[in-house]
Amino acid sequence: YYGLNGQKYNSTGVTYGATFATNDVIGVALDMDAGTITFYKNGVSQGQAFNNLSGNVVLPFVMDDLGATAKAFTGNFGQRPFAYTAPSGFKALCTQNLPTPTIGTSSTTLAEL
Repeated sequence: YYGLNGQKYNSTGVTYGATFATNDVIGVALDMDAGTITFYKNGVSQGQAFNNLSGNVVLPFVMDDLGATAKAFTGNFGQRPFAYTAPSGFKALCTQNLPTPTIGTSSTTLAEL
């Protein structure tokens, strides 16, 4: 999602959402079960950007123009409150929202392996 022109890119640019600038908050809702990604500008959905996503690694990327001035982006995966409410069905990517792992017991010792 490119701030300068609001396009989405997957090798070439395609019309997508609104442009964004300094102090705008860009949210990302990634659903790997459904294979979709949607971007939000200041809490407003820009529409589904892509579908049919699959694999073990998907890197949502948000960028501004490539001008000569320095840019700073801050990622928030839920380590502090979000500026806007997460979309329905989505949660922060943090340990408190992950299931407690099940650790089984075994009578096998390392020496027996």
